[in-house]
Amino acid sequence: GAFVPVEHRIERLAELERQAVAATARDWWRTWARWFIAKSPPRGAPVSAGKRANK
Repeated sequence: GAFVPVEHRIERLAELERQAVAATARDWWRTWARWFIAKSPPRGAPVSAGKRANK
């Protein structure tokens, strides 16, 4: 194959790393949201009641 300049390879790796970080952040957010929804008080319950229960 043709020789790829080192700068181009580094840029490509940086781009792949950014995409991986973004994907990890999305997965983390989805997991956290699912946990938060599961732990949250039933709909219609006052928020203050949930805060008291957590203390």
